Order: sequence, then structure tokens, then C-alpha cells
Amino acid sequence: MSGSQIRKLESWAVCIPRDYASDRGSAGSPASLINADCKYSRAENYGTVYSRFIETTLIRVTTEDGVSGWGEAQAPVAPEIAQSVVTHLLGPLLLGQDVSSPVRIRNMLYDAMRVRGHSGGFYIDALSSIDCALWDILGKRCGHPIYRLLGGPVHECLPIYISGLPGKTIEEQLAKAEGYVQAGVRAFKVFMTAKPSDCLSLVEGLRRRFSDAIEIFVDALWRLDVTAAIRFAKALAAYEVGWLEAPLIPEDVEGHRRLAQHSPIRIALGESYRTTHEILPFLEARAVQVLQPDLGRSGITEGMRIASLSASFHVSIAPHVSISLGPQIATAIHCAAAWPNLMYVECNPSVFQIANRFQTSSFLLSDGMLSLPIGPGLGVELIDGSLAEYSTIHVFE
Repeated sequence: MSGSQIRKLESWAVCIPRDYASDRGSAGSPASLINADCKYSRAENYGTVYSRFIETTLIRVTTEDGVSGWGEAQAPVAPEIAQSVVTHLLGPLLLGQDVSSPVRIRNMLYDAMRVRGHSGGFYIDALSSIDCALWDILGKRCGHPIYRLLGGPVHECLPIYISGLPGKTIEEQLAKAEGYVQAGVRAFKVFMTAKPSDCLSLVEGLRRRFSDAIEIFVDALWRLDVTAAIRFAKALAAYEVGWLEAPLIPEDVEGHRRLAQHSPIRIALGESYRTTHEILPFLEARAVQVLQPDLGRSGITEGMRIASLSASFHVSIAPHVSISLGPQIATAIHCAAAWPNLMYVECNPSVFQIANRFQTSSFLLSDGMLSLPIGPGLGVELIDGSLAEYSTIHVFE
């Protein structure tokens, strides 16, 4: 392809104000935070850090002939770190590279730092944003949506579950769910932010209100040990909960194996891992039944490898979609559309609404289903200048 060499990389470390209190209980904002005055705070009942803002790292890669592709790293805290990796490390490696093979470039960038221990974390997040941008360019050059380049669509529209139910009381949360059900939604995930008994009360309320008209999933936020997780899973089974997500600390392969062996419901995990190398031990141990990769952490190239690997172990897949803007959401949609073993796509409507503010087209939800983009590449274009007041911008050329 003439003119297909990379000429410029732009990056945005994004920080958009939001009302964290009103979003609390939803994906990316599941819990009360310790210090109301700090930008970053730990959850009250466990150690994970959250931002009170919508934070992410966006990148745009432009070729010599002016074709641009968007990418986004999952960066819900400190997006400046992934941005710095793009500017100071990936930029010098990428200028002049031919964009015709995203897979070749992804492999080259992974190899560049693997022996230095950077096979995960911020480096892979930044690398993944580049990978998505290169697929966006490839789709635009070919004139097709990315899911067609990946062999799809296997699914013409995608089933979603609502991730989290904001509300100060169970009645407020049930009322929120009622509105979604009336709009056609049939699946929900709730978070165990305090005691298991509190979560069980909400699950009981949902099942009593909606009977078997909905599916219910539970995210334990990595807060249990094996014994407590087995006990909790058995309690959830009484309400026909579809999966128990993130029950144990993410490093514990053997604990997840023991839990999966004794749990009457499926065990779901995956957002903490970025590559097939990290996920393979859990699959080999039969420690997971629903895999939840985050495409802002794995990228499209590795995300497709993860999906193929999970299918070989007969494991369903439901991509993690949390705090993000349009390019990352669109990346999950394209990959999900090409995955035969897709179960659901995670959806936080308030995050989707914020993403829609900054792009030329909107993500469409109807009757609990998510429509596929129809334009070439990602099918998402951000409005020029719309993020300027919320971003620190770096340009490398």
C-alpha cells in the first residue's frame, strides 16, 4: 500500500468530570470511597483505587497519506502513564512502520520489552491502544468494519447486560432495574461492595421482582477467600445466579481451580489479564467458565487470540467494558461480533452516554441488544477539539 507508513502519533490523557456519587454501584464506580476530597481513593471495604473522574488514554495514528486510526488504552487511573509510554517509547519504534499488518507490529512491540518484565501492566495497555488504531486504519483502507476483517459478523447484534445498579437503597436499585426491563434489558450484574448478605438481599429482591424474566450475575470484586467464595456461590445458586465474577485475588490460580471445582455456578474472570500467557494457566486448571478480557488491555490482535484459546477449552466469553470512551467500546463491539463463543457484552449506560458526547455517531441500544457499527474500521470518529479542555495532548512525529 502506497503512503501506508506511520507519520504521526497523537495521544490524549483524558480526565472528564462526573458525578461519582450518582454513578456509584455501576461498572467502574462500584463502591463508596474513603476520602471524598481526593482525585484517587481506595474503596471503603477493599483496596482497589478508583478515580472520581472518567479517565482514559486515547491515541490517533496517522499515515503518510493522511489516513488516521483511533485507539484507546484502559486507563481508569493515571492515564498520563500510558500516554508517556506512547510518546517516549512506542513513538520512536513506530514512525516509518508500514501499517498493513497490525499483527506484525503488535508482535514487534511486545518483543521489544518482554525480556525486561513488561509483559503486562501499563506497557501492554499502551501497546494495545496502538494495535486498535492500526486495525482502524486497516479497516478504513479496505472499506470494511473491523468485524468483517476478523471473519464476522457471527452475531448481527450483541446481547448486553447492565453492569451495576446505582441507588442508595435496594428499592432505588430495583426501580432502576424496572426501567431497564421495560426497555427490553434481560440481564444485570450487581456488585458485592460490602457484606455478602447485603448483596444477597439485592439478588433476592431482583429475583422476587422479575422472577425468571432476567439473568443475574454477581461481581465479588476480588474480596473473598476460597472457603467464603464457595459458601457465597452456593447461596447465589439458590437464586439461579448465572456467574460469580472476580471472587478471589487475580493471582490465585489454584484457589480459582478449587472454587470452580466446588461452585454450583460458573466462575467468571479475566479483566485483570492482558495476554494469552496470563490466561492460559486458569484455562488449563479448569478454573474459569466465563472469560472476560478487556480489549483496552489486550487489543484486537491479542483479544482474538484470547477468544480462540477460550473456545478451545469450551469457555464462553463476555468482554469487560468499564470506564472508557468510544474507541474502546467500539473495539469490544467489533471483537464480540466475531466471537462464536460470545455470551454477553458488558454495558454501563452512563459511560456509553458520555462516550456519545464526543463522537460523530452514537452507540445504539434497543431491546437489550447493541447494534454493530456500519462504517469502515471502528466506525467511530471523535469530534475534533471536543476533548481539548479535558486532556493533556502529546504529539510525536
